[in-house]
Amino acid sequence: MAVDMPIGLPAVGQKRECDRLARLGLGSRRNSVFSAPAREYLQARDFAQVRGMSLQSFYLLPKIRQLDDWINPRLQERVWEAHPELIFARLAGAPLADSKKTPAGRRRRLELLGGCDLPARPKGTLASLDDLLDAIALLRCAAEPARCLGGDQRDDRGLLMQIHY
Repeated sequence: MAVDMPIGLPAVGQKRECDRLARLGLGSRRNSVFSAPAREYLQARDFAQVRGMSLQSFYLLPKIRQLDDWINPRLQERVWEAHPELIFARLAGAPLADSKKTPAGRRRRLELLGGCDLPARPKGTLASLDDLLDAIALLRCAAEPARCLGGDQRDDRGLLMQIHY
């Protein structure tokens, strides 16, 4: 299973090498890589309690905490962190020029996934088309993880800090 959430959380002041390498590999799309929060910040309930974290990352803390509570090194053999934008860059042979929020960016991602006929917002779902494209890319990565960034860096729980794509 591939998830677009950080697995393996750094200590305060520590950086994940996989995040740095992902940004480097994505060029102009590097802003799509959010820094994983320090495990210490998972209990934060107020944005003022976290330093150096984007508001978007802060709002993801409950989901990151839920995943972190569940995952362990043994499960990590079957469940790994992946990044859709890296998957699309691998499929294209280079980082994509257009954002997934633009019509051209969505068209290109559809092409890279083999072309599927998806409506702009599928009936009965709150997911947007770009979220669905990301989910399909993650499914593809789960079926055939081709590459991995991060090496053997581990957090204090023994979880690997890696991004598959």
